[in-house]
Amino acid sequence: MANRLNQMTSQPGALPKISSSSVDLKTLENTPLVIKWLYGEFSRIVGSEVTDLTEYGSNNENPQDPNGNDNNRQLQQEPQGLHEQDETAGVSKSPPLYRHEALRPLSRHHHHALVLAQKLSQANEQTKHTVRNDLLQFWSPAGQEHFREEEEILLPEFAKHASVDQPDIITMLLEHIQIRSFIATLADTEEPELEKLHSLGAILRDHVRREERVIFPLMQETISEAGLKRIAPFFEELAP
Repeated sequence: MANRLNQMTSQPGALPKISSSSVDLKTLENTPLVIKWLYGEFSRIVGSEVTDLTEYGSNNENPQDPNGNDNNRQLQQEPQGLHEQDETAGVSKSPPLYRHEALRPLSRHHHHALVLAQKLSQANEQTKHTVRNDLLQFWSPAGQEHFREEEEILLPEFAKHASVDQPDIITMLLEHIQIRSFIATLADTEEPELEKLHSLGAILRDHVRREERVIFPLMQETISEAGLKRIAPFFEELAP
């Protein structure tokens, strides 16, 4: 995995590597300028209230909608992609989002992220330590590699066809920074705060929703078929 990413990022025009460690003023001293700028814009763009998202997942990590229907089977059917849900009725209101074959490993990993997001949002005093451990297991290495594949492979390929200076892409990268920071904070303590677990759960759900409904459709509509086929081998099936 690391060798593949290094091959990609050594090519001209590749995005700078982004550390998975906590982002603070000290680390910013040795951070690429683009990330310094993104961090400066953080509160302005991401500071607004996180929108809600239909809950996915259950205790057995088999995502279900409020009516108890098995969404896991739907997620594995063609075409791949997360379903939009009617958040009041709890039923599908549109067909599955089409996902190009090259991006399906990333979408399947989002499925696991949504399961984790619900665990985070529902954490309580009895479960918070287990949820924290699940988070750290998910993050290293699977979650970190997922971010790197998007930042170092997917976006550089997109940049060959269109500008990356777009609000949704900027917000996506800012959310990566925010998620990394939350996880670093939670990793540094044996007594996780419920407020931080719940906040991270909401941010993670919103982030996955943005990528599935906005970013990935933009990528597959913009990147050429040849480009998608070229980068497909670099997206591995990551199991947290």
